[in-house]
Amino acid sequence: MKKFLKVLLGLGILGAAGVAVYLLWLGKPKAEVVNLVRDLPVVQVVRLEAVDRIMQVPSQGVVEARKVSQVAAELAGRVVSVSEKFDKGGEFKEGDILVEIDDADYKAAEAQAKATLAEKKLALETEEARAAQAKRDWENLGRTGVAKDLTLRKPQLASAQARYKAAEAALKKAERDLSKTKIRTPFAGRIRQAKTEKGAYLMPGSPVVDYYTTEPYELRMPVSLDELQYVKNIDQGGRGARVEIDTMAGGILYSWKGEVTRNEYEVERESRSIYLVALMEGESEGEGVRLQPGLFVQASIEGETLKGCFEVPMKAFLDLDRVLVVEEGKTAVNREGKIRIRKVKVVRREGDKAIVDGGLKSGDIICLTALPDVIDGMGVRIVAGDNEEESKKTTPLP
Repeated sequence: MKKFLKVLLGLGILGAAGVAVYLLWLGKPKAEVVNLVRDLPVVQVVRLEAVDRIMQVPSQGVVEARKVSQVAAELAGRVVSVSEKFDKGGEFKEGDILVEIDDADYKAAEAQAKATLAEKKLALETEEARAAQAKRDWENLGRTGVAKDLTLRKPQLASAQARYKAAEAALKKAERDLSKTKIRTPFAGRIRQAKTEKGAYLMPGSPVVDYYTTEPYELRMPVSLDELQYVKNIDQGGRGARVEIDTMAGGILYSWKGEVTRNEYEVERESRSIYLVALMEGESEGEGVRLQPGLFVQASIEGETLKGCFEVPMKAFLDLDRVLVVEEGKTAVNREGKIRIRKVKVVRREGDKAIVDGGLKSGDIICLTALPDVIDGMGVRIVAGDNEEESKKTTPLP
């Protein structure tokens, strides 16, 4: 009986333990189910499309007159008169009188030359008559053979003719000297600096004014060797390529147009540039402001059309010639992709974008977000635009 009671007590204890375990199992807390989240960098992107772009080659320069000349006296004499516009900035037409020199001595020289010419003409006519008479006398005498030149007065006639021609030349010189007492403008233009005044005595070669042409003006524009290839008609020296220039004055932007007329065909050693020269129209568009020599301007030279290039934002570049391209993939919820580092050919950088002509194709997606420690093939989540709320979300795994 005692043995039976022990067995029964043991079974009771085991039963109680089983009940306790069962009760504990029924009352256990339930574990919360959490979706795992993949922590991918969020990037903004832009899809590229190829464009045909007319290249504009930038340059600058100082507007200059086409011709600059120093007008000088050709004769000696005292200045007796100057033009009322004879001062810096005075504008003249071609042939206008700048300065007059005392012409009394030159008028006297002209009168003397006229008198000398009249004398030589008389002497020539007399000698012609004598030569004609000598020929008739030879013929009337009935002599045979050829008469000598001296008999027919041919040397005397040649001498008279030479003296007459010399007198004619002397008169022309006297008349030319007299005309030069009025110093005239060689072409239409403007005085840069007056170098004499009334009462001054001029010698041959004495400067009278520094003089330059008015519009159209010229602009010498340096173009780097790298940029030169994009100038329109460069195989013809760039001639005919349109040029636009502008400058800011008083808060107003003034602009003018022109075209390239020549290439100086010499590389400047310091800047490694070649100078193109443009002929510029004188009046600003819309404002009626005239172009003036000495004005510093920014220039844009018409270039060739670059076909199938891309305009890529500068913030898409990893360094000078590499960009981050996103290979796009899709999930059921949001867009994901992989980063690929792509080397490209940059033609030019313009402000906040670069012109790329190699290494990309239409439809490529470019990453605009700066990523630290970029690894080729790393995953990213794509966000188009600047939606901050969207960029804070994460993409749950399926």
